[in-house]
Amino acid sequence: MKNFFTLSLCLLLSFSVHALEQKKISWTAQTVRTISRTVAVHQDLPDHQLAQTQRVQAYVSQDEDWNHAEALVYDQSETIAGNGTHRGYVVMTHSNGDKTYHSFRGAHNQSGISEGSGEFIGGTGKFKNIKGTIKYQSKFTSEGGVSNTEAEFTY
Repeated sequence: MKNFFTLSLCLLLSFSVHALEQKKISWTAQTVRTISRTVAVHQDLPDHQLAQTQRVQAYVSQDEDWNHAEALVYDQSETIAGNGTHRGYVVMTHSNGDKTYHSFRGAHNQSGISEGSGEFIGGTGKFKNIKGTIKYQSKFTSEGGVSNTEAEFTY
């Protein structure tokens, strides 16, 4: 009986250690299409715009769980004379159908470069308990955008 209890405790501890293991990956996201974009132009400051965009992005990663994922991105931004801030929310659907959710916030400039960070706020399936952070750098043009992201998380 004592051996069974000891073995059970060892197994429990090994699963707990594995569940808390930190994972670090990267991915590249490409805008596939813009679903909607609404821009409000204000006259109070030069080239002052508030925008809300909904777009679809496709993901490529060396990590099998994140490769070929697709995401719905909700983005709100404020821009004054080409520079500004943005924030948003991402619903990523992985190739197996599981989802991850993360928020992001950052700054962008008139060259189309944006940088920022975010955090995972939940998921489904194998990602149900995901917790972690992301850092990204993006380049947007009139044809769309490409974003390079690094993520650290546990699940």
